[in-house]
Amino acid sequence: MRIKSILISIVIAATAGMWCACNDDLDLGVNDAKLEKVEGFRISKFTTDRLNWAIDNGADIRIVFHSNADDALYEFSMTVDNSGSKPVYAIHIPEKQTIPDGEYDALAFLGNGKAICPRMKFKIIKEIVEEIQAREGKFRLPGHGTQEKPYIIGSKEAFNEFEIGLCEDSNSKGFGLFFEQTASFDVPPRSQIITGTYHACESFAGNYQGNGFTLTVPYTGSTSEPNDCEIGLFKELVGGAVIHNLTINAMIQGVHSNGGALAGKSSGKVMIDSVNIEGSINAQNRYNIGGIIGYATGELTISNSSIMAFVAGEDAIGGAVGLFKDGSLTISKFYNAKVDKNKRGDESRSYMPFSVTASANNAGGLVGRMSGSNGAVTSNYNTGDVLANSYAGGLIGVMTGASGGSQISCCYNIGDVNLNISGKCIGALFGAMLDGTYTNLTALKNPANASLPLVGLLNGSASTGEYLEADKMKTESFLNALLASGNHFIKDYMNTQDGFPILKWELNLEEFRAGAVKDLQTFVKAEEYTEENWVQVSALIAEGVEKLQSAKNMDEMNEILTDSKQKIYEIETLKEAEQKQLESAIASAIEELQNYADETAYREAEKIQLETYVSDGVKYLHQADSVEKVNQILADVKSRIDRLETDEQKTQKENQEKISAVEAYINQIGTVNLESKTYINVARSAYDELSEEDKEAYEATFED
Repeated sequence: MRIKSILISIVIAATAGMWCACNDDLDLGVNDAKLEKVEGFRISKFTTDRLNWAIDNGADIRIVFHSNADDALYEFSMTVDNSGSKPVYAIHIPEKQTIPDGEYDALAFLGNGKAICPRMKFKIIKEIVEEIQAREGKFRLPGHGTQEKPYIIGSKEAFNEFEIGLCEDSNSKGFGLFFEQTASFDVPPRSQIITGTYHACESFAGNYQGNGFTLTVPYTGSTSEPNDCEIGLFKELVGGAVIHNLTINAMIQGVHSNGGALAGKSSGKVMIDSVNIEGSINAQNRYNIGGIIGYATGELTISNSSIMAFVAGEDAIGGAVGLFKDGSLTISKFYNAKVDKNKRGDESRSYMPFSVTASANNAGGLVGRMSGSNGAVTSNYNTGDVLANSYAGGLIGVMTGASGGSQISCCYNIGDVNLNISGKCIGALFGAMLDGTYTNLTALKNPANASLPLVGLLNGSASTGEYLEADKMKTESFLNALLASGNHFIKDYMNTQDGFPILKWELNLEEFRAGAVKDLQTFVKAEEYTEENWVQVSALIAEGVEKLQSAKNMDEMNEILTDSKQKIYEIETLKEAEQKQLESAIASAIEELQNYADETAYREAEKIQLETYVSDGVKYLHQADSVEKVNQILADVKSRIDRLETDEQKTQKENQEKISAVEAYINQIGTVNLESKTYINVARSAYDELSEEDKEAYEATFED
């Protein structure tokens, strides 16, 4: 039960008359309500005398109903016929869908997302609209709660009124209302320990625009107190809740279960965009603790958000979400950044030096545990350290999907997982994972995780993850691989993540412009080109910088940067010219080597040796790294070939040896006598074996 101070009660009583017009529901009356059937749809039609929705015939309209009974959302298309005396409204209910009997808050939107009017209250029985009432908000805040004139929250006191209004709005929880923050401030303490106060969180189903301002959320509870559950800025975000552009400095400790900086719990269709978390959320030995949401179910979408905080508990601890169960989770363009261990301040005594810590099981840089759920987790990264006794992963601790599996792609982790601490089912990407599709997932390879698998326990899925060294993860080729799921990552121009790719939203337009200009001006150097080619490169750089300076958005800048670089790449560098010269020299040397000797001029043994010399020479030429080396290899191989004897040379050598043998035999005859007969016969035999040509050559020596 929420306890309010006497002063607040007095204020409420004193101002009740002032606000009665806003708090009383106004019955607008319903006429001619009926249900018709057409192919594929049931059409719930009605007219009303006082519902003034300015809608053109054929307009693209959707109407969203928020159940006062269970916070469920029902969304349908709606048309209006203005041809008669009264507009006829028609809600199109697909034949495979239904809307239960009950009371609903309703909000209608045009196709561009603009709300048509303030929220209304509908009573629907058997899919027929029986009653419509104006559903004014019970909020003592400036504004009207509409999209055009939202309620304004600019102070701690205003936020207190906001929470009182949510309490009084009871079943609606602010659904269909718009709130806008206009300053940074501390919200009222959520604590049972601070004397005299018990300021519990409220559930929320409306639209909250933070405008980039910061809310400091203090909470000091007791993990032994069961009431310390669903703790955060909000108790629970329910169907219809949309949170934009908000920073939360969390100072939360002593949560019993289900704790997160934004909300302890999320259910139904909830959208969170551009929410950044700082500080700490500590549940010590309790469960379901997340940087943004502690426990979630239903359809939760988190995008363009970040956490730079310590998140600690016992089981199911995650950078974004602690436990997600039975639903569909989408996380995109999110990062969990490592906290500087020297910037923990007075809270440092409560935490180990890990960004996400589970004293028992299930810790992940993004999600602690996904159970019976499907997910679309794309274009995210984690640099924070993760620790658990079992099931710890740089991205997700445990994934057990529903039918259809999850889609996890284009994410990377460079944070340490269980650094120097053993555990069961520990992985650089996942502690354990089941059904799903996994593509372009990368973990940083370093000596500290040399023996750590990418996935601690793999069952039923094929991981396409890989380890890469830091220098490879800082290249354009790695960046391009991350862009497979959309143009979401960019180069770390400002070196905020030590050169690893970052998300585009992390830089504002002017930071991106400055980084892109610097990148274009420095990615090549004058000494890499001939003087003539550098003139061309300089002109392209100047042209690109001029276009970048006048670009209107990041996508245009990215296109200009890519196009300018591509044009510069087409201009030949000195290295490319040298390479071209080297390739030409290699080709010429190979051709010369292969035609240097006629293999038919050699006997079989020399042919084999010749082929070996040529093939080895070609191999070495392909490995040459300079023209000088090419010439050296060519000269060496040619020299070896020159030393090979041709068939003609070997024949001449053999014949000369025969002639020399004849001469030797004749010289052995000496003085002719009866004993000389044997030597004469040997000499004659040797002479007779000479060819006619050799005989002539031998006899010519006597003529000389």
